[in-house]
Amino acid sequence: MNSVLMDIIMKTTRTYDMRGRAAEADRTRARILDATVALAGEVPLAACTLPAIADRAGVSVQTVLRAYGSRDGLFAE
Repeated sequence: MNSVLMDIIMKTTRTYDMRGRAAEADRTRARILDATVALAGEVPLAACTLPAIADRAGVSVQTVLRAYGSRDGLFAE
């Protein structure tokens, strides 16, 4: 590919916008919190495990940990 064509391609690429990704992360965090509150209303707090919360929220345990750092971090919210 010649350099003129590459210059045109490089100049016409769109910029990356993280607003959509940030909004989805916010919705995921909200689902995790909603699941935690709902589960805590049904079972003793000790039974509110990360796997149970993740399952209720429809995410993985790793997603819960990425969003809140730990079970304590989640319950601090």
